[in-house]
Amino acid sequence: NTIRNYGVINHSSQQTGIVLGGNTTGDIYDNNISNGTGPAISVFGYGQIKVYNNTVENTGKDGTLNGQESIFANDLITGPQSNPKQQMIITNNIIRNPQLKGGIRVGAYENNSLASTIQNNTLYILGAPLNWLIFYVVSNAPGSIISVNNVIR
Repeated sequence: NTIRNYGVINHSSQQTGIVLGGNTTGDIYDNNISNGTGPAISVFGYGQIKVYNNTVENTGKDGTLNGQESIFANDLITGPQSNPKQQMIITNNIIRNPQLKGGIRVGAYENNSLASTIQNNTLYILGAPLNWLIFYVVSNAPGSIISVNNVIR
């Protein structure tokens, strides 16, 4: 799939290129997503969810100082169903020009996540600081593995 120029109205609930909503599960892969005001990919589902082999460029440009993440996940709890905890596996993605808010962020804000794996992703960040990883690749899920992610300055 190719998605370009999405979220042009810059309205908070209409800004994502691809969204996997709450109370769903699945994988997101082999997409080219560019030029949007919000995240290229937003994930709010349950169970093990893989996000891989995507190319993301110039996303999250919402006009704020920090912008929005290129790939964002959060472990929403949706009732009345009882679903497995969210477990994000985010690998082999290319992210060009992420905003200051981050390239990849697993929020785990509802404490409904298992450890995430974020590895083998390449981020192109012009003038990236030496400690770029702590700002641009983040998982709040306890025990997460963040490894072999690369930056090209």
